[in-house]
Amino acid sequence: MTYQWIDKATGLGYIAVRGQMLRFIEFLDTIDALTASPEWRPGTPVIEDLRDYHGCCPPNCVEEWRRYVGDRQRVLHGCRWAIVRREDEPHLLSVLDTAAADAEAHGVVLRQFSNMIDAHVWTLP
Repeated sequence: MTYQWIDKATGLGYIAVRGQMLRFIEFLDTIDALTASPEWRPGTPVIEDLRDYHGCCPPNCVEEWRRYVGDRQRVLHGCRWAIVRREDEPHLLSVLDTAAADAEAHGVVLRQFSNMIDAHVWTLP
C-alpha cells in the first residue's frame, strides 16, 4: 500500500510504501497523485519512506521508472528526492542506485538514507 501527502508547513512531499508492492504502477500512480496536489511545484523536495516495505522489487520496475521520469521531466525536474530504507534491505541498494542514475538524467537528484533525520537534513534547503 502506498500513501502520499505534502506537508504544507515544510513544503516537503512524502511518499510511504508499506507491505509489498506487486505492481510498480501502484508506486507511479502515487507519484502522479502527489504531483497533482495543488501544493506541488516543480522542484518540490520528496522524502520516500521504504522502511516498512517488504519483498522484492516489482518486475520491470527499472524500465517503467526510466520511462516515467523521462515522461514527467517537466514536473519532477529539480527535485531532491530522499529515499529512506532499512539497512537490512540490501537487494534494494542496486535498484535504487540505478533509479538515481536514471533520475539524474532528467534533473532529479535521488539519494538513499538509512534514517529519516539525515534524509530531512539533506532534503530541506
